[in-house]
Amino acid sequence: STNVVSWILLCIMLLSVATRLGTKLTIIRKLEADDGVACLAMLFSSAQTIALSMEVANGLGRHYDDLDRSQQLGFQKAKQSLYASSLLFIATVWLAKTAVAFQVRQLTPVPWQLHLTLGFAGFLSVWGLTALFVASFQCGLPHPYQMLGNRCFNRAAFWDYFGVTNIITDLILILLPVNVLWKIQINRGRKAAILSCFASRLLVIIATICQLVYSRGVYTSLDLTHDIWKTALCAQFVQNLSVIASSIPYLKPFYMGIESGLIRNDDLRRLGFVSESGYG
Repeated sequence: STNVVSWILLCIMLLSVATRLGTKLTIIRKLEADDGVACLAMLFSSAQTIALSMEVANGLGRHYDDLDRSQQLGFQKAKQSLYASSLLFIATVWLAKTAVAFQVRQLTPVPWQLHLTLGFAGFLSVWGLTALFVASFQCGLPHPYQMLGNRCFNRAAFWDYFGVTNIITDLILILLPVNVLWKIQINRGRKAAILSCFASRLLVIIATICQLVYSRGVYTSLDLTHDIWKTALCAQFVQNLSVIASSIPYLKPFYMGIESGLIRNDDLRRLGFVSESGYG
């Protein structure tokens, strides 16, 4: 069921973040900005899963006409959980991406690459905060969470926009480390292994595409309790895989390779052997 899969994904996500933190504390004995952002993403993802569980308990995944009167009333009240889960989903995806951008920034001593990754993190903040603001007022006040019998903007268009831009920014996060990591002084086999960690975001892209496909017609459905469950499940895969993918580079074998390159890069930067354009 949706609930079971959601909680399994949540447990895997929590384990990945715990592994990330344990690896950092073991190897460099400190946590950094990207870890703090990843922890925030973890908390928002956990809260989103709880909100989804409340929706399932109130009829999500079942045909509306099959619900008795009390269950139908319960689902109407659970609209606040559905509203909250959409905001938490956006926040989770945004923060998970930002954690990756911060991580890539730590891998390079080259000034223009530092500026590029920091600029992209800033762009992600604008993207995420704008989406949160728009989603917060998706339906008319004073009950923006009330989607039935209320005046709402074109939510299908908004979520299509968010899904497409989610895919584009994930592609950038896959490509961004390529030039950065290629300059780290480790053998090519290890570089390829590390890059494959960042390429794990392809799984997030696949889940996002599925979410876009299954959301067709959902927001105008007269049987919302049943028709939205596939979209809700895909959202669980998107947000949890996004956090998991941000933690994969911190699996100890991969992080040891990254860290060995970072030590050399830090030495070069301190000694002034890194120019604006790169090593030289």
